[in-house]
Amino acid sequence: MVILPYKDRLSLLSRYLQQLVMESLGKRLDRQGREVWQGLAVYGNKGSTDQHAYVQQLRDGLHNFFAVFVRVLRDLDGQVTGPGMVEVEPQVSSGDCLDGFYQGTRAALAERGRASATIVLRQVDAAAVGALIALFERAVGIYAELIDVNAYHQPGVEAGKQAAKGVLTLQAAVLAALTGGSGSKTARELAESLGADPVAVWQVLRHLASNGRVSVDSLVDPAAAQFTRALTRETSRAKGEYPPAPMASVPGLRALITLAWPIVLARSAQSVISFSDAAMVAPLGDDALAAATTGAMNALGILVLPMGITFIVQSYAAQLAGRGDLASARRYAWYGVCLAALAMLATIAAIPAIGPLLSLTGHEPAVREVMAEYMAIRMLSTGVVVGTEALGNWFAGLGDTQVSMRASLVAMVVNIGLNWVLIYGNLGAPALGVQGAAWASVFASVAGFAVCCHAFWRARDRRTIDPAALGHVEHPVPDLPDSSDGRLDLREFSRMMRFGLPNGLNWFLEFAAFLIFINLVVAELGTVAVAALMAVVAVNSVSFMPAFGLGSAGAVLVGQAIGAGRHDHVPRIVMRTFSVAAAWQGLVGLLYFAIPVPLMTIFARDELETSSEVVHLGAQLLAISAVWQLLDASVITFSEALRAAGDTAWPLVLRIALAWAIWLPLAWLTVFVWDGGATAAMWSMCVYMVFLALAMVLRFRTGAWRRIDITGRGATG
Repeated sequence: MVILPYKDRLSLLSRYLQQLVMESLGKRLDRQGREVWQGLAVYGNKGSTDQHAYVQQLRDGLHNFFAVFVRVLRDLDGQVTGPGMVEVEPQVSSGDCLDGFYQGTRAALAERGRASATIVLRQVDAAAVGALIALFERAVGIYAELIDVNAYHQPGVEAGKQAAKGVLTLQAAVLAALTGGSGSKTARELAESLGADPVAVWQVLRHLASNGRVSVDSLVDPAAAQFTRALTRETSRAKGEYPPAPMASVPGLRALITLAWPIVLARSAQSVISFSDAAMVAPLGDDALAAATTGAMNALGILVLPMGITFIVQSYAAQLAGRGDLASARRYAWYGVCLAALAMLATIAAIPAIGPLLSLTGHEPAVREVMAEYMAIRMLSTGVVVGTEALGNWFAGLGDTQVSMRASLVAMVVNIGLNWVLIYGNLGAPALGVQGAAWASVFASVAGFAVCCHAFWRARDRRTIDPAALGHVEHPVPDLPDSSDGRLDLREFSRMMRFGLPNGLNWFLEFAAFLIFINLVVAELGTVAVAALMAVVAVNSVSFMPAFGLGSAGAVLVGQAIGAGRHDHVPRIVMRTFSVAAAWQGLVGLLYFAIPVPLMTIFARDELETSSEVVHLGAQLLAISAVWQLLDASVITFSEALRAAGDTAWPLVLRIALAWAIWLPLAWLTVFVWDGGATAAMWSMCVYMVFLALAMVLRFRTGAWRRIDITGRGATG
């Protein structure tokens, strides 16, 4: 029986009749216990549009059906006549078309001798719908009497329920066998020990593995797949541990802030280190200050590549934590440490090239010599700097951003103290000047790395972080398993680099574009322009640090949601993160626009003749920078979310294209061709931010990140 109601408000009628007819009349036995195999297949949907799915077969295909049309005479109110009528053609309403489709379809079936019946309703209201339901219920009852079946007995439905109960019983037995046994087992081994069907056991294991309830080496070969019990609330409750809470709902604002504030504090501490280096070297003279500050920026330009790569460690840790596979997550901490070791070897090998490369710059010989010494010393800390980032990102991916914060705070304190000792020669130490600042940074980096290593070592026997240590949070805070982590795999490391390298190049090339913008474009406008722009950059760090912390925190939640198979949570997490970041940067942007002069007077120096010029120009540039605050919030939030999902290659292409094909050429044109000055150069940055923000948002909205599998284990959930 095919049901064709020609009214949108009756679109559910066919589904209702499908259950009524097929559940009541589909019987193997009659009331006398004889096999009769009775039943009537029902399908259909609303006419006009959905009839295209099956009318072709009804008219020209197998004739094993009868059709029931439901025609409604009255159109929607306001469509009958007059100015309120919705016309699809002159003097033809949508209701006319609907009725025309009904009559035409009925006639087309009649031409082929296909039987049909039509039920005519004057209009769709409660009385008409009730009468329609009563009609079919009575028809089914009478039909059941005629074929002598019990319309109120559903043994087939009950059989399905009992079979489902058997599957759940088998699942409990499989989990018990994996928990109580030792080592991994195949589906056939478990089936033999349980006396069950191997195919049924395989289906249960496949479901459990896809939801992180059991661990499996590979699902490619059902016969060879090895299964072990994964850490869950059930397996750890008896041991008094804190299992990762399932991400059943979208993490709220509290979860976001809990993750974000330690990141903000950590990055702020790193800014304090840079400021203290400059402030404590300044008394040594302009050459020393130029060598230390420029040398630090050059060193950062080198380190930013491996540091950017380590952020993919956070993506892996978060996704594997979301799966509940903490043993595999731990391996990626070691991969991050391996990356740090490789970066250290590469930079140490490059130290002899620092001097020759600096000779190509326009710095004074005295500045170049001191800068080369400073950078050579700083390069010795590459391994611990990258290692700190790797372990900090790993802990962050598991939900603990406080390890990185503690490391940064310790490094800050050590750096400031050793600057005082080594730069000036206090406490009996030699006065090393700029070299002392470099050595202080090296020892501070070692101290920060030691904090991360200590946290990593202490976590070796713990399964999770005690939630009481962090306060109530709304997201999982797993740490480490105490079981064997398995061997490191070169293929896994290579896969991590495949996703991480684009992120590192992303950072490196954008930083390089910024250095070119400063040194080759703005520098041509004079010292005042450079000083004003760098002051604006310093002020903008106030808005950037919290936004970056929020973006990184949102990325952790995005990664955990993807790992848990909750891809539908990701857009809401991203929008919540963007809303908070945009609120913060929007507020700061209003201040930049409203009171730029008072903010820039912080950089005024009475003893310098150009000080007032720097403040005046800086105020103009700061007001312009208010334009990109919301754009910056978009870029940070969406690019971090894409990175958490493993979508790193396309953002790299977008940044390269926009920074090197739009921003730098536009900046060059505004300064050298159109003679626009520093303000025009600043507007070129705004144009770049507009295109970059738009590109990141559109990339996220394509949903391509949903199809990326960084772990190589297939989608979850």
